[in-house]
Amino acid sequence: MNRLLSRLRALDLDRGPQSSITLSEAILCALIASIAVAGWASLGLAIVGLLTRGALLVVAVVCTVIVGVGFRRWPPPPVVHDHGDVIVLLACLIAAVFYLPGADYLFGDKDPGVYATHAFAIARHGSTEIPDEVGVRLTGFDGGYPQGGRFAGYWYSSNDRVAALPQFFHMFPSLLASVKLVFGSTAVLQANPIIGLISIGTLTAVTRRAFGIVVAGIAGVVMATNMVNIFFAKWPSTETLAQLVLAGIALLVILAMETNWAPFALLAGVLASISFLNRPDGVLIVLLAVGAIAFAVATFVDTRLIVAGSIGLIAPLPWVWFQAYERNAAYASRNGVPSDRVVVALAVAALVAGFGVRRFAPDLLPRLVPRSQAALHRLAVATLLVVGAWAAFSGLRPRLLGEAIQRLPNRPELATLDEVNLRRLFFFFNPAGLVLFWIGVAVVVVIHRRRNAWVLLAPGLALLPVYIWKARISPRLMWWGRRFVPAIVPVIAIVIAVAAVWLLVRRGRWQGVGRLVAIGCLTLVLGTQLYQSHRLIGYREWDRSGGFLEQVEDLAGGDDVVLVWESPTSLVSPSTLAAGAMWFIHDRNSLTLRAEPTPNDLDRIADAFPGDRLIVFTHTDDLPPNLDPARLEPIGVVAADVTQWGEARTTVPLFYNTFPLRMRAWSFEPN
Repeated sequence: MNRLLSRLRALDLDRGPQSSITLSEAILCALIASIAVAGWASLGLAIVGLLTRGALLVVAVVCTVIVGVGFRRWPPPPVVHDHGDVIVLLACLIAAVFYLPGADYLFGDKDPGVYATHAFAIARHGSTEIPDEVGVRLTGFDGGYPQGGRFAGYWYSSNDRVAALPQFFHMFPSLLASVKLVFGSTAVLQANPIIGLISIGTLTAVTRRAFGIVVAGIAGVVMATNMVNIFFAKWPSTETLAQLVLAGIALLVILAMETNWAPFALLAGVLASISFLNRPDGVLIVLLAVGAIAFAVATFVDTRLIVAGSIGLIAPLPWVWFQAYERNAAYASRNGVPSDRVVVALAVAALVAGFGVRRFAPDLLPRLVPRSQAALHRLAVATLLVVGAWAAFSGLRPRLLGEAIQRLPNRPELATLDEVNLRRLFFFFNPAGLVLFWIGVAVVVVIHRRRNAWVLLAPGLALLPVYIWKARISPRLMWWGRRFVPAIVPVIAIVIAVAAVWLLVRRGRWQGVGRLVAIGCLTLVLGTQLYQSHRLIGYREWDRSGGFLEQVEDLAGGDDVVLVWESPTSLVSPSTLAAGAMWFIHDRNSLTLRAEPTPNDLDRIADAFPGDRLIVFTHTDDLPPNLDPARLEPIGVVAADVTQWGEARTTVPLFYNTFPLRMRAWSFEPN
């Protein structure tokens, strides 16, 4: 044990600045830049209806020229190879075991399905707005969803019902649409797991920059095997892309500070804006980026880096502002995005404060940093007390403040379980992880006071209380966990690794106890994660969903048809799952009947689509009341056994359900 610990101490646990970059960092930076620019360009082209292979080729050529000119004007730092590259590769390989293959998620029941189906529709039409013949020709079949949409998540872009503009921000489905155009349909469902692999590699690489190779190795394993990370990496989700963007910002900022290469700062600024293009809560990252620029101004960071970062942050803002405050204003507002005036006011206030400190009190911030050993000890104790009190308050919140209630339009009140967010979060790390996290925060605050550590951890530590206080998401445990993927899960994993290594290598009193705590807690954390996550290996949510849709398409054949679905009976009713997907993926006019259809409903549909064949799908072999059996001829059955991960609110679901989907198809004979 002593020999192992001496070797640990000999490793680079707290690296100094380096003017070169490693091979893995160079590859990761290239991949991150490519994904960010592809997402930005895809959304811009899709907004104006010009997303095509040719347009993407033009963008690629322009970007290649810009990079070539930029490299001649600002030669990049030298690239070297070291043991950190091996650690990054191993973390990616571990993640690959859990993340791949991607889910066959082609049903429109929840956000991932709408992202995926929207991607197919964007690729076909070249636009985020999808034409809707049903909306133009018919009224009264909208299903009663918000914004007048006919299916959950598939909203109309305006009151004229000419086109659908699904809820959510549209950069991610636009990026998936580009993936389809370039690599084909299969790649759409594998894109997010690959983004997840790159994210794990980036987080491991940046942790190595901030804390050394040992911490990076442990953190990489903890992140790659965490159930929440795996759950959302396996199917289309903006959270995994948001995690990559945040990890990329941290890596690029640290590389910019260590190498003094301005393009790193430029790209970091671009990524900060991209985070707001990707998700509504990305506004917090934009504000944190502005705060970081103000802090850099106040602390006399190299002016070139400040200017480059500012230019990168501003460049995508027209897209950001249009999406958040024009096209998707209702969705942004419902997700708590502050108004554009508030965002501008906060940004201006931060910059004024930064320039004010630089001009009038340049030594203010350095004087706030404790230097004596006694002051550091007091800071450590204060940190432990504050973090412990915060954790205790989070656990006692329901007793102190009452139960949190979520109120949605046209739905009953629902307990959001916000009051137990911290407890639920550590279901996925084991309580031993909370102990290491508690110790690790104090270690970071007192010992690891270099800029690199705070560039990596400060955003997550700042956002952690915000999300613990108000998750603003479904009380279902796994679905609730999505908000914690981008910033919170990585920062907890990294701090756990920092605490474990510090306890292992520290000398002095209680060093034996510290080592036992480190080994025991880390074993429990990894054991818990592997027990939870091994069940997800090879699992694919809504497996065979694509096959179910293909059966419907086979019934339609090459004819012009209208698909008419019996009213959904539940959230996993076949008509709920397939109706919108058939419209967006296979370009079929598709709609659901009312819960109690009238005898002339099918005639109305047939009159609105003269010459088109009507195929009616029912949940059983019996027709709904009021439909004339003499005019409906059975033509087949579509069926598949599909899988869905278990739902739970207060325990971690460790199982999936397999259940049959079956619908009877009928051909309608118009008058």
